[in-house]
Amino acid sequence: MDFTAAKAFLRSRILSELAPAIRHSLWARAFYQIHKVAQQSHWVIIRALAYKWIRILFRCWQERTPYDELRYLKSLQKPVRLCSHTSLNQLPKPRE
Repeated sequence: MDFTAAKAFLRSRILSELAPAIRHSLWARAFYQIHKVAQQSHWVIIRALAYKWIRILFRCWQERTPYDELRYLKSLQKPVRLCSHTSLNQLPKPRE
């Protein structure tokens, strides 16, 4: 099996596993519904959702912990820090 075929198989496998996730996962269902209301196509939403799931599962693999939906929901509620080492006043001014 060459690399391209393996990538295609893996992609189709991940996408096929997402249907139960949308039904059983609270945040995945909300993600799907929000993007559907924004009139994105089904497959665009599924690919975006697959990307999120891959990142979550990779983190679980790195930490050697099982997936915990409550932990993920709590992490979504944390404020996002875009610039941790600078403040907006310290950013360079744009050239005129």
